[in-house]
Amino acid sequence: MTHDQRRARTAALWVGVIVPLAILALAAVVVLVWLPEVPNPSAIHWGTDGADGFGPPWMNLGPLLIGAALVISFAVMGRFAGRLPQHQEGPATLLPRSQDPSFTARFLAATSLGLASMMGLLTLVIVGSQRGLEDAQDAPDIGVAVLIAFAVLVGVTALGWFLQPASPKPQLRSGPSAAPLPLADGASAAWFGSATLSRSGIITLGVLLFITLALGVGLVAVDAVAGWILVATAVVLILLMLATSVFHVRADSAGLHVRGALGWPRYEIPAAEIASVRAVAVNPFGEFGGWGIRWGVDGRFGVVLRTGEGIEVTCKNGKIMVVTVDDATTCAAVLSTAASARKDDA
Repeated sequence: MTHDQRRARTAALWVGVIVPLAILALAAVVVLVWLPEVPNPSAIHWGTDGADGFGPPWMNLGPLLIGAALVISFAVMGRFAGRLPQHQEGPATLLPRSQDPSFTARFLAATSLGLASMMGLLTLVIVGSQRGLEDAQDAPDIGVAVLIAFAVLVGVTALGWFLQPASPKPQLRSGPSAAPLPLADGASAAWFGSATLSRSGIITLGVLLFITLALGVGLVAVDAVAGWILVATAVVLILLMLATSVFHVRADSAGLHVRGALGWPRYEIPAAEIASVRAVAVNPFGEFGGWGIRWGVDGRFGVVLRTGEGIEVTCKNGKIMVVTVDDATTCAAVLSTAASARKDDA
């Protein structure tokens, strides 16, 4: 591990774990000291007309516990999925991850700092505003405090980003451009395949969406408006997941065609616009920040649904598209053949 890598890891540890957990722990200590002074039951939810949800005072510790769980989850994600991949010249090969922190790890650490600051501040305001009250119905409105807390989230997240060393850009070279296939005069080639979300991705997203939907259903009984908004959001996300978990990919003499399982979204690159194409090794989290339809920090656009081989198509206008597919070498060769044929026709 180099000095820069060690420096980046230390910064991420402080920004993404130690300081956020310290903020949440300090807030929890203050809340525990204040709890005997707040009414029982205390206000735990506010609507447009003021406090409208009540519960035992200890429930005010809930947001701090949730914040700690998020900080730990983000740290684990950044540790195991947030490093840049290593590539080598030759066939597309994904080597063990390097020690270089990726954009994803840096962003998750900064987000942890922002979330901990927001949740700590908001919890202190909620509990502090009820100290000395006889009845929680008299708790003051916290609308301004909520706005300030979101401003703190944005500002502290940005601060956490710049407190860490810049992440290096991923190496783009995984091999030479694909050579055209040796076809007879008048012959053409076509390749059909699919880009499918990895099993771990389906399980992870499925569990998160189920939890979101369950929370929404449970929230309806307490706050109908907020509950139905959360349910509608979960349904929209489920539909988006169904539409983007599988893409049908076709390479032929016309170019590259990528279509979602439900017919949308669609992406096409005509053969005449292809400058080069090659097989590459792809790490979605390290290069694009996750699975799905993504833009990398280096400007590449990707339909990246799993770790492994894929094709990288460079257009004549400089735009680059990456699609994760099996048998990427053959797919790249077919596209290279189509692009070469268009050059010959020109």
